[in-house]
Amino acid sequence: MSQNKWILLVLVMVGTMTACSESSVAQKSNGSFGGKNSVVADSAVINLLGDEMCQVLFSPSKVTCYQMAPTFGGEGSDKDYFLKAERTKIGKLETYHQVPLQLFLADISNYNLDTSEEPKCFFAPYLAFEFTGANKKVVTVYISFNCEKWAFEQDGKVVTYKYSCQPSLVRFCNYLLPEDKYLGALKGTFENSAAIPTQGAFHAFIVADINDNNIGSASLKDSYNIEMEMQAVAKALNYSFEKHALQGDNFFAAKVEQELKQLKCGANDVVFFYFSGYGGREATDKSAFPRMAFGTSSKDTMPLDLVERLITSKNPRLTVVMADCGQGVFGASNNQGTSKDTPLPEGDDRLNQNDLVNRYKALFMEASGSVTVCAASQGGTAMSTPEGGVFTQLFLMDLNSGSTNDWKSLLERVKQQSARFGQMPCYEIR
Repeated sequence: MSQNKWILLVLVMVGTMTACSESSVAQKSNGSFGGKNSVVADSAVINLLGDEMCQVLFSPSKVTCYQMAPTFGGEGSDKDYFLKAERTKIGKLETYHQVPLQLFLADISNYNLDTSEEPKCFFAPYLAFEFTGANKKVVTVYISFNCEKWAFEQDGKVVTYKYSCQPSLVRFCNYLLPEDKYLGALKGTFENSAAIPTQGAFHAFIVADINDNNIGSASLKDSYNIEMEMQAVAKALNYSFEKHALQGDNFFAAKVEQELKQLKCGANDVVFFYFSGYGGREATDKSAFPRMAFGTSSKDTMPLDLVERLITSKNPRLTVVMADCGQGVFGASNNQGTSKDTPLPEGDDRLNQNDLVNRYKALFMEASGSVTVCAASQGGTAMSTPEGGVFTQLFLMDLNSGSTNDWKSLLERVKQQSARFGQMPCYEIR
């Protein structure tokens, strides 16, 4: 992109941010840190973040952008996970790239300091901006779109705040990554949201055994990937996204049943229930689907059939119940396995944005009824790789690249691909 176009982008972004925050650059009379790339910050921002951090943020010698890929596994807080995350370097930002982001950070009205309604979600940053000061000190700003939060890290110390006016931030990031499907879906939703009322609610239940020593890493990565994908679906189709995360201390059958019983649905709502963990059957079970195990034994379980019945009793337009788990008889076999030698297929080319949104529409907006699917058939094992469950990866791959727009075709393709790993998914569409 030419420099003239980037200068135009800066002017557009500054105007957008100013409109959102209802303040202008000219109104900032203090908080200047000097230097070639200096931006004036509100005094309230300086009080919030501190002089040392602001010196780096608003007068950096360089800013480098990274795309984040969380490294899951082990014990720790949200901070521990994202500080250990893998980063893919996008590149150094020129001054005309930096200015919109700095202006956003410099305005206190872009910080949502109301803690009365904290979003209950895993902090999963999508992008990171590393600011390096003239004194070689570094401040990294991590941006998460699923929680509408950003975190500021310096010397291993982290402070996290909610931000407001998400559309401006998404537009800026989408200019940096114009081919990014997730950011493109978010941007498209914001551009149309003023004229188009929401279609309904997209309820996503993410239930995952993230603390298990053997499968916790794969379950955590799967739950993150599913959440990101379903949030992108909801944004693209103009649905409000209602997430129910049942992990960690909330990972037990009674809690899941309670949440499902309390669910309230509109006539056009979508409910997507996803489970990643251990599964199994009793020898006398007649259902084609497993019991979800909240642990490694049959002491705390919940039939997948029951999940489908509880959700459909609320009369949403579409119910999708998905379990990435095995179906062996409890105590007789190991229902989870790892596959390190068989690589996942590369899949077809990712759909362009228009085709992807059309696929989302066909599967989640135009479809109705219920879809129940498990990664393994009766007696079968669910396999995983270091990147997560095989079934989950194949499902997401086909969702983003498949050529047919109905659930049966999608699941049949996933079923065929799964056979390479010695597992056979089962499903029922009603």
